[in-house]
Amino acid sequence: MATTLKELETKWSKHDTEELPRRLPLDKLKLLPEVFQPRFEAHTDTPPSKRDRKDGIVHKHHVTELSVFLKRDLKNELDPITVLKVGRMYYLMDGHHRLAAYRLVGRQEIPVTWFPEGPALAVIEAGRINFKIVAQSDTATKTQRAWDMVIDDYGWSRSQIVTATTVVEKTVNTMRVAKRKLEELGEPLPKSWPAARMILRPERDSDTDEHSGLPKHVEKDVAEWTRRLKDQIPVLNNSGKADMLALALMRFSPKRCRDVALRLVWELDLYEHIEMEHKQLKEESKHAYEMDEDEAAQGDF
Repeated sequence: MATTLKELETKWSKHDTEELPRRLPLDKLKLLPEVFQPRFEAHTDTPPSKRDRKDGIVHKHHVTELSVFLKRDLKNELDPITVLKVGRMYYLMDGHHRLAAYRLVGRQEIPVTWFPEGPALAVIEAGRINFKIVAQSDTATKTQRAWDMVIDDYGWSRSQIVTATTVVEKTVNTMRVAKRKLEELGEPLPKSWPAARMILRPERDSDTDEHSGLPKHVEKDVAEWTRRLKDQIPVLNNSGKADMLALALMRFSPKRCRDVALRLVWELDLYEHIEMEHKQLKEESKHAYEMDEDEAAQGDF
């Protein structure tokens, strides 16, 4: 990413976005998903095809849903995509699925909005927008993007990475420590964050799986348990089923559930999420207490 980004910065200059058109022909748009599409899943059973990666498509079914809406009426439009102007070139910054939908239905033009700042800020903003709508369960994607930026030669600052990926500062600090230790040992930097994390584990085994970063004998067991769970447990397509799985695990092994929960908090980087939930519960409890106090005071008269 660093090389491409630096090339863009040498060609970019400040311009008045108010004077630019509000629609663009589809064939005028240039794609750089390796720079502006941060949402490729870090772990998925059905990774995007090479073609979809080239087009910045993460969820093909989403493109289909958007195209159905466009087909319903020729007057229907999706929200404008965000474009970065660099010299005479127009780079898609945000809206890869919307652009793909317009192409799928044969539209010739698409509504656009213009990003007024430079390429580096465009990368940060694209990440912030995308990860704002990514589900909490997709934290692996956020942390992988953060690791990509930590090891990238561009030299992203800690605050820039936090803003671009929405991971907590503690996670970025941990990644920087891992990077420094790997460099001190003279080891190549792994492309995946799970593999890089092994440097922090005392039980680190040199014979590790290149994708998960786990020792191969552990990865073998994890893969087998995953297969069995898929065979026995229905798709967790709503929060109710997720609650049922949690309750079943607690009944299965009450003593070990706390260990499992702590491990999930670490793996999914849920610290900030838990803090927010705790803060919200405290505010709700305080509000309920104040209401009870008011009702009691009114009852005295």
